[in-house]
Amino acid sequence: MGEFSLVWRIAEPIIGGVLLNIILRMIERRPRVVVYYGHVGEFHVQPTQHNTAFGVHTHSVVVRNAGRLSARNVRVPHRLSLAAATVNVSVYPDTPFSRSMMPGGGEEFLFPALVPGQEVTISYLYYPPLTFNQINLPISSDEGMARVLTVMPRPLPPKWLLRILWALVIAGGISVITALVLLGEWIATKVA
Repeated sequence: MGEFSLVWRIAEPIIGGVLLNIILRMIERRPRVVVYYGHVGEFHVQPTQHNTAFGVHTHSVVVRNAGRLSARNVRVPHRLSLAAATVNVSVYPDTPFSRSMMPGGGEEFLFPALVPGQEVTISYLYYPPLTFNQINLPISSDEGMARVLTVMPRPLPPKWLLRILWALVIAGGISVITALVLLGEWIATKVA
């Protein structure tokens, strides 16, 4: 029993620190830039009396600040010069940004700030043989690299429901830790 009590006294602040760290990370106020591809498509334009048939490729990149603070200097780099490669670009909604050439020959869009919840869609239209994976590079901001989502976004449940779910998760974690401690004490009394 004495050995277990000593182990518990050492483990208790460590477990408390880990739980506190998890809780603080959940409520931390910081920007969080996420990125996902809205669509990737190829169109075959039918011939008319004025032109022959041709193909076009298109894709969109959605950049969103899912955090609680503004994301500063969000950079959207490209492998190539968009004008030189005849890539047509549209930014929606109309959001202030600047374009600059990168040292390696690529081009970068710089959004000075994305406020919490702000979402910007960048649509690209270009011609074969160019494909979407030859255009974009990883996106970043002053706060770090953007997280790439591989699923389509969905509406979040209401905040009150999320708070209840997190409270239940925390209560369940505390219950499991308490049950393990009691089980350990019980085993220690049976062994002694």
